[in-house]
Amino acid sequence: AWDGIAPTVSVVAPTAGVVPLGAVVVAQYSCADEVGGSGLLSCTGPVPTGAAIDTSAVGDHDFTVTATDRAGNTASSSVTYTVVDDVSPTITVNTPVEGASYALGVAVPADYACADQVGGTAIASCVGSVAVGSSIDTSTPGSHTFSVHAVDGAGNAADRVVSYVV
Repeated sequence: AWDGIAPTVSVVAPTAGVVPLGAVVVAQYSCADEVGGSGLLSCTGPVPTGAAIDTSAVGDHDFTVTATDRAGNTASSSVTYTVVDDVSPTITVNTPVEGASYALGVAVPADYACADQVGGTAIASCVGSVAVGSSIDTSTPGSHTFSVHAVDGAGNAADRVVSYVV
C-alpha cells in the first residue's frame, strides 16, 4: 500500500524557554506513523529520549527531532531553548587571612581572585579594597575589613568580606 502521509513528532522536553547553565534537563520525545501506514523507520533527536540535553554553554540551542517512516516520508519538530548563566561568581581571598593579626605598618600584599562557573559568561570585574599585590591597610591598630566585589558577564554579583586585626 502506498503511504504518502508523514509521521508525527511530539517533543515534550525540552520546552522553549530559559534553562540554567549546567541544569539537568532530560529529553522526552516520541514519533508515530499513522494507523495502517508503512511503519516508523526512525525517530532521532540530538540525544536519545531519556538522556540529558546540552546545557553546557550559554546561548540559544535548537533541539530538533526527525521522524522517517518506511515509505521515506519525514517530519520534524524543533524547540529552541536558551541556556543562561544565573550563578554568581566565586571569590577566593588568600591574603588577608580571615581573623589574622598583622603588625602595625607591615606591608601585606593583597592576594585574591574571582572566577565564573565553567561555561559561564566570564568575569566582567573583580575589584578589591586594593588591587592584587598592593598592601592592605595596616596603618592603624584595631579591627579592619578587606572586601572584594565580583560581577560576571551576565550581571551576577558576589561580595566577600574578610576581617583582620592590626
